[in-house]
Amino acid sequence: MKKTLSYLSVAALLLTTACGEKNEEVKEAIVASYSVNTTESVLSWEGKKLYNPDHKHTGNVMFSEGSITTEDGVITAANFVVDLKTTVPTDETPEEKRGYLIGHLMSADFFAVDSLGNTATLEVTSIENNMLKGDLTVMGLTKAIEIPVTVAISAETVTINGTFEVNMAQFGVAFLQQPAEGTELTEEEKQNVYDPTVYFTVNVIANTNATAVAAE
Repeated sequence: MKKTLSYLSVAALLLTTACGEKNEEVKEAIVASYSVNTTESVLSWEGKKLYNPDHKHTGNVMFSEGSITTEDGVITAANFVVDLKTTVPTDETPEEKRGYLIGHLMSADFFAVDSLGNTATLEVTSIENNMLKGDLTVMGLTKAIEIPVTVAISAETVTINGTFEVNMAQFGVAFLQQPAEGTELTEEEKQNVYDPTVYFTVNVIANTNATAVAAE
């Protein structure tokens, strides 16, 4: 009987020790930092006239920098910067008129890059259920934005793709401000009114390697 009790005591001691060691284990999370591939990532846009939507321009803008952080395969932070001066038309604008179009977009009529800077930024606050939420800053003004996206994450690469639209008049783009409500326009005047909504397609590719670190 004494031997049986002795065996039970030893077993209980070993079990208690094993549980104690298990509780002391530190769970490790896989945290990875990714840098935006500024060669392959692109933001495409489309703008058109309000009363003549067939008259439109399309183009691409390149990213100048950006980063994404993930933990256990979930994006926990991200920010992106595009360089407005990299704007390139992709429509059928004649070659001799492309310089004028780009210059007009850079002027005070649109983005006023000489006085307000040539970058636009997006600070991501969350990505849940394929919905990206963040703060978009253009021409010194910041507005909340939501973008439906498709996200793919691996140890080496993160891709984010989506389409969205932005009322650029809210950022103070002069050429996209609308006539006062109730204003009657002639047919000629209507030809100079542009849709304040600009349509975007974003394709982000970011690359790096995952690193294991202890979770807090």
